Amino acid sequence: MDIGNLTNFFASVPADWILIATIAIIGLVDAIRSGIGRIATIGLAITVAVPLSAALAKAAYLGALSGQFNTPVLQASLFAALLVALYFILRRIFIDYGEIGGQPIQAMFAAVAATALVTVAWVQVDALASVWNFGPQVKSVFGEGFRFW
Repeated sequence: MDIGNLTNFFASVPADWILIATIAIIGLVDAIRSGIGRIATIGLAITVAVPLSAALAKAAYLGALSGQFNTPVLQASLFAALLVALYFILRRIFIDYGEIGGQPIQAMFAAVAATALVTVAWVQVDALASVWNFGPQVKSVFGEGFRFW
């Protein structure tokens, strides 16, 4: 096999799809190794974090604090902190769910679903565009037609 053909193939794949595939593979390996509990919790946490971060600016006590995060990178870090806090809260609730590893079909479905949720949230949350701005092809697949809030 010619290595030039392989490098040409990977050079033609957009970096957006490589990033999405990397997220899916990391989730798949973790779900096969330790069960789908963590990846299911990430999926639940991201579906709660997106509307909660949008409503955070109108909150009574945290609204003034979130108003100080005026740059996109700081808003992305605030979203990440909210996501981590929600992950730990939800993980404590669902601690025993999906702790049986070694089920590849269940792990594959969970990884693909969580990757779709992460990608939809990443496209829809404007602050995360400062971290990585997806191209028009990914935005058309995971854009407005697939938003869940």
